[in-house]
Amino acid sequence: MWISILNYNSGQIEVHDISEYYGNCDAILSNDEIAENWLYDNGYKSSEVNYMLTDDAPEIYDGNTQNVIDIPL
Repeated sequence: MWISILNYNSGQIEVHDISEYYGNCDAILSNDEIAENWLYDNGYKSSEVNYMLTDDAPEIYDGNTQNVIDIPL
């Protein structure tokens, strides 16, 4: 699972692989709960970011040239 974060404070989009993150909880969590815990554990404030979850790494394009930017794993 990948999380794409729009950070309003920095004006940037960040992409992270959170497929192996389970947090500090013994309960079974939904994907949204996992994402919220990951954001909190990594110092993000939910009021300052929007996020989107995807199964695969998102394709990011460089401006209008439609060059796909490879994201290192």
